[in-house]
Amino acid sequence: MKLSPEEKAKLRKQFLQMKTADKVDYCFTYYKTHIIAIILILIIVVSTAVRVSAKKETMLYLSMVNVSFGSVMEEHLTSGFLEQLGYSDNKHEIYVYKDLYLSDNPTSENHEYEYASQMKILAAINSKEMDLVIMNREAYDIFSQNGYLMNISDAFSQGEQALLNRLAPYIISNEIILSDNSIDVALGEAAERVYESMPSKNGIIVSDLPFFKDAGFSDDVYIGIIANTPRMQFVTKYLKYIIP
Repeated sequence: MKLSPEEKAKLRKQFLQMKTADKVDYCFTYYKTHIIAIILILIIVVSTAVRVSAKKETMLYLSMVNVSFGSVMEEHLTSGFLEQLGYSDNKHEIYVYKDLYLSDNPTSENHEYEYASQMKILAAINSKEMDLVIMNREAYDIFSQNGYLMNISDAFSQGEQALLNRLAPYIISNEIILSDNSIDVALGEAAERVYESMPSKNGIIVSDLPFFKDAGFSDDVYIGIIANTPRMQFVTKYLKYIIP
C-alpha cells in the first residue's frame, strides 16, 4: 500500500525519535533483504578485486618432462630469469609444469600416469600455454616425432643471428613422423608398413651448459621450443639467459 505524504512524514518523525538501538533494529527488520544483498555484493566486489590484484602475469610456460630439479636449480630457471629482466616475483611468473612423464613403452603400473601426462601436454600445447620443454632423450624423441617442436634454425629472425651462432654447437637433429601405418599392419588392415619421416633441427642439448652441468643428471638433457608458442620474444630472451 502506498503511503501518503502525511503518513511518510509521521513515520519519519517517529523514526527520528527512536533510540539508536531501536533505529538499528527497525532498519534491519524492514530492510533486511536489501542489507544482506548489499553485503553480498560488497563481498563479491572486494574478493574479485583481491583476486585480480594478486594474479600474476605469466611471462613464459616451462615444462619438465622425465626430468626433475631441486629447489635451487628451479629458482635459477624461474626467479633468476625474471630478476635478470627486471620483473617482480609478486606480479610476474614463469609457470612450470612438473612431474610429467612420457614413454614409448610404459609399464602397466605407470601407464595411467603416462596417459594423464599426455593429455596434460596436449591440452597445454593446444591452448598455447607451453613454450619450452626440458626433457630427457626419450621425451625428446616423442616430442619430435609428433611434430611438437619448432625447427631451431627457423625459430629466430635475422636480427638474432648472434644467438643462433651461440646455439649452433648445441643444436641437434631428430625426426618428425609424417606417416606410419604400423598399427594398421598389426591389425591386419595393411599388408606392409609404410613409414615416412623428415629430419628437423629441433633440439638443444644442454647437459654441459653451466646451468645444467652440476645439476646431477646421469643422462643428457634437452630443450625444445614448442612449435606454436606465441611468446617467441620471451623464448629468445630465455635462451640468451641459459646459453653462455
